[in-house]
Amino acid sequence: MADEDIDTSDIPPLDEEFFAKAKLRVPNSKTPIATAIREMTQNSSSLLFDVDDSSNHNVTINWRDDPLNEFDIYAGRYQAAANKLAEELLSHPNFHDIDPCPIVFLYRHAIELYLKAICLKGYKFFQVLGKNLSFNGHGLTEERLFKNHHLPQLLETVKQVTEEMNEDWEFENSDPFENYQDFRAAIEEFEKLDSWSSTFRYPYSNREKTASLQKGFTFDFASFKEKIEFVISVLDGISTQLRIDLDNALEFAYDQQQVEANSNPDFQDATDA
Repeated sequence: MADEDIDTSDIPPLDEEFFAKAKLRVPNSKTPIATAIREMTQNSSSLLFDVDDSSNHNVTINWRDDPLNEFDIYAGRYQAAANKLAEELLSHPNFHDIDPCPIVFLYRHAIELYLKAICLKGYKFFQVLGKNLSFNGHGLTEERLFKNHHLPQLLETVKQVTEEMNEDWEFENSDPFENYQDFRAAIEEFEKLDSWSSTFRYPYSNREKTASLQKGFTFDFASFKEKIEFVISVLDGISTQLRIDLDNALEFAYDQQQVEANSNPDFQDATDA
């Protein structure tokens, strides 16, 4: 549907406060939605990534201006893509042995993104609490986080965050997972097989100068899918709860700051200094 065919008479005014909190530019409320979204993107004459005004399939990415807060969103979509492909594959009993490779990569990448999402939110959470979050024996920094693709090291930092959240790692009715040790064992197994997130992307390892997988490597893909979905669901749950805990911590810190400001006329917010 073209922009001129869109009836905007029933569209309520945009919530400017919401856009302000989300760090977004408020589009003109009188502008049709399709045009408003398009205004937030760069016009492009690209051959592949062009925009078709008559299409209902244009997509807009990176519109929130807060990319560090979108790792879990990306993780969820990689997981969703992997799930759809896996379900389609398993619905056909005679799929090719090589077919699961890109799906395993998508699951592995989803895990890494979730772990990094928790580390990033955990860093903010620890800052609000006046504490330091460590990563691989050092203080956590963006550079160290983004250069690292090793899942167990990321998980260790996630474990610190969950301890501060008072979250336990006890799983009920989740055989073979019962506790953190089982969860870590799964992460370490994946790491041993694919430490650089390349094993299921390339048939040959330039690092090892040999095939990416051992000769005749065999596994039950349906069982893998079931277990890896549980692993990802745990990380998604932690990420979701951490977002809530972080919001609560920020609200509490703000309230405390207001109390100090009201009780001390000489008080100055450090962020305004």
